[in-house]
Amino acid sequence: MQLKLTGKGVRLRIESTVTDFEDLVGICVSVAAEKRVSLSATTRRNLDILGVMAASGYSDNLQFGEKSS
Repeated sequence: MQLKLTGKGVRLRIESTVTDFEDLVGICVSVAAEKRVSLSATTRRNLDILGVMAASGYSDNLQFGEKSS
């Protein structure tokens, strides 16, 4: 599994073999929630498999969508 991050024209891929991968993913999910970044259904399933959704405070009840301007 890989964590893929993109923003401002920069891409970063982190392999799941990295130490504390789940913690890093949890931080990224928390930031995504704060910034109201959309997460695909596939991403949410992968987060659930990792056990990151509940630990990061993510909830299926959150309405992720476009950032407001």
